[in-house]
Amino acid sequence: MTASVCVCAADAASSRKIFVSIGSDDWGRWSNSLPVFSNPHARSSAVHDMGWPSGGMPMLTTVETADDLRGLHQLLTDLNKNIRRRQKVVLTPFWVVGGPDFEGMKRSGCPHSDTCEYHELFWHNSSGGLDRAPFHRGDLRPLFQQLYQDGLWRPEYHGRSHFDTAAWIDYLRKGDVFARYYFERGMTMYHWGHRDTRTNTTHSLHCEYLADDTFYTKSIPWTREWLRAGVESFSAFWGYNTTVTSVPTHHAPDHLGQAKNCTKFGEFLLI
Repeated sequence: MTASVCVCAADAASSRKIFVSIGSDDWGRWSNSLPVFSNPHARSSAVHDMGWPSGGMPMLTTVETADDLRGLHQLLTDLNKNIRRRQKVVLTPFWVVGGPDFEGMKRSGCPHSDTCEYHELFWHNSSGGLDRAPFHRGDLRPLFQQLYQDGLWRPEYHGRSHFDTAAWIDYLRKGDVFARYYFERGMTMYHWGHRDTRTNTTHSLHCEYLADDTFYTKSIPWTREWLRAGVESFSAFWGYNTTVTSVPTHHAPDHLGQAKNCTKFGEFLLI
């Protein structure tokens, strides 16, 4: 996870409020433009088998565990002990509502068939990808919800997949060896730096909204529908509408605001 801290002030005719905003990205996600490994052994095995297209080693990115969430709950509880309500620490985790359903995609023919299609899991109606291979973290939903119910965090919307799903599916269909290798191990990846002479573009899965590989540029109607399903899933899981969103990878097209304003949740802020 990445975190940001902002000291904010609000002046009004009758009062002045100063508060500290503590945000943390990528909660709930099990996919990214680069592999999210279940443990260090999975990371070293992948590099041994396939190498790493950009040289060096991949990030140490992983996902949360039940112990992580229990530890966070205890930490925030201890910090807030004997503290007045207005001065208590409340974390703002930016929440990813879903990600790829690898088993469902395999049934469609992925990763080796032209019939390969994107299927996804959502937190509001499943235990998500963290409860499945390769992570096997169990059903973490009660622990996520407990943090909210106990007033220790208030999630906001981050994204729906955290990577470019349209580009990924096409790379799988066209035989990107890195995309296929990692797919078979329950992860997302692509041939970093590979230039496709058929489209004259370079492979990238960097952002779910803005295609670095311009062959997969998103339209306003597509973005609107993608965003609508994401924020509706957020509301279904948490029980309230998001009020602000931190865009995944801080990377978005100019039309994202226009697409957002066409959804019934258009009042939330983009940051």
